Amino acid sequence: MLLKIMLVLSVLLGTSGMIFLQFYAEAQEACERISDQCADVRFAWEASGKLMLLTAIFTVITGLMNLFVHHLKERMSETERKRG
Repeated sequence: MLLKIMLVLSVLLGTSGMIFLQFYAEAQEACERISDQCADVRFAWEASGKLMLLTAIFTVITGLMNLFVHHLKERMSETERKRG
């Protein structure tokens, strides 16, 4: 259940990050048409998008590590039952 929640969370964060990066690209394009001095506007969209993508990646990695540890615990308990 936790893995499913983490997967959904990572998909939502990844999708949101991609949308924010699309907003960044649109803001950059509009800014280049108007002026050279609007880096602050673009920075917020870019930083938010990349932060969400990094969070999505860390969520997936955490979920995979959780799955690995859970599987390892099951194998260890199975080995203990066979020995004892």
